[in-house]
Amino acid sequence: MAWLVELSADAKRGMRIDTDFEKFNGDDELAAAASISLQLKMPLNREMKDALPKTYRMLSERKTPLEQFVAGRFGWAISQTFKDMIDDFEPQVGLNQPEKNQFVPITLLRKNREPTGVPFYYWNCLNKVDAIIEEKSDVQWRRFETYTGEPRYLLEFRTAPSIYAAPPTIYVDKSRISGRHVWWGDEHFSNRLFFSDEMKNNAESSGFKRFDYFHVIEI
Repeated sequence: MAWLVELSADAKRGMRIDTDFEKFNGDDELAAAASISLQLKMPLNREMKDALPKTYRMLSERKTPLEQFVAGRFGWAISQTFKDMIDDFEPQVGLNQPEKNQFVPITLLRKNREPTGVPFYYWNCLNKVDAIIEEKSDVQWRRFETYTGEPRYLLEFRTAPSIYAAPPTIYVDKSRISGRHVWWGDEHFSNRLFFSDEMKNNAESSGFKRFDYFHVIEI
């Protein structure tokens, strides 16, 4: 059994961090390339990892660190607890095998710039797959134009997944996600996170409370 994972409405409020300076230095070509790769979940080399900003500040006044999963300028940052869970379920097998996940350590400060003392990492998940069966699922193609005016088409859910309304029916190709426990969409739904049943159960038993889960039908 698989699950689409969405941040809960509460989690989306006040769970953002940003670089600890006024403006990201976009003139740094290597850092810019690294930030784009991180957003697109493309592999980062050592130079790219080194070029990313390493200090981030919470944008809310919360007195405690922001749970396990926070939104940053370049993607998602996760706690040590969340990283350990990913490592347990999706371990790297063999030095010559493609990486499944990359983690870039960052320093997280409170809004007043006091250290939180909590290890966090930018998470670059390279475990990506398009498994949604379009003709059976509640999805549609949306046309949009790039900044050059060129038409593009994006596959999206007909209705946004929500606990307050009937969620979309989602079918996935079981053979494409076999053996996976945590993955993102690839060309389609690249901003959607999916868990296996085992990963979901472990997250819930570990006290991860800021996720909403939507059942995905495997065929």
